[in-house]
Amino acid sequence: MVNGAGLYSEWSDWSDGIKVWLTASEEPANIDISLVSADTEITDNETLNITGTAEAGTTCEIVIKDQNGQTLTTGITFANLSVGQDGLIGAQVALGAITKNYPLATKVQVEVTLIDPAGHKSASASSSFVVFKAVAAEVKLYDNLFNPADGRPMTIRYELPSASNVTIEVYSRSGALIKKIIDNQSMGAGVYTADWLGKNTGGNTVASGIYVIHIKTAFYDKILKAVVVK
Repeated sequence: MVNGAGLYSEWSDWSDGIKVWLTASEEPANIDISLVSADTEITDNETLNITGTAEAGTTCEIVIKDQNGQTLTTGITFANLSVGQDGLIGAQVALGAITKNYPLATKVQVEVTLIDPAGHKSASASSSFVVFKAVAAEVKLYDNLFNPADGRPMTIRYELPSASNVTIEVYSRSGALIKKIIDNQSMGAGVYTADWLGKNTGGNTVASGIYVIHIKTAFYDKILKAVVVK
């Protein structure tokens, strides 16, 4: 049954005649949410629209997460989070300079929770991951001066304007192959990252020194450098 607080309640005959009062929150009724689709591509300064229907006075709570589940907040703003008298959801998420604020994010997910005027909270509705659109054929290294003992990798961020095979290899300064990170893998258009933890093919941590990162795609064949320190 529904108690005076707007919550579902029932008795439970638990062990040895002890009765436990169970309470579960009631979800908002008659809601419908439409989120961005998986084939959407985004770049900086774009706006994501969230539509649907709900009771007038309902508010939207929105969370943006990257491919690793990290919540993104810097430079992201929200608008129209309250549902008007027409019952229509028209919330908007302005991404700002998201590729600059979060250069290692390659795709994002939108999570929406609705809270009706009585305070009832819905379960979160999550979109498919929305991918970043490649705006240039480029590659960059992040944290390329690193200590493998810290457990933080060096990260290669690369963009593919269209589908391409990708190879990423690590060499010593003398030209010896240390590790193949990606071996001629076919990838679609988009923005990607790949990590190197400072280990060789055998899984052993490499010595301190300068290492050559070779990345080859249909759009570029580049040599970059990373420094391992201990």
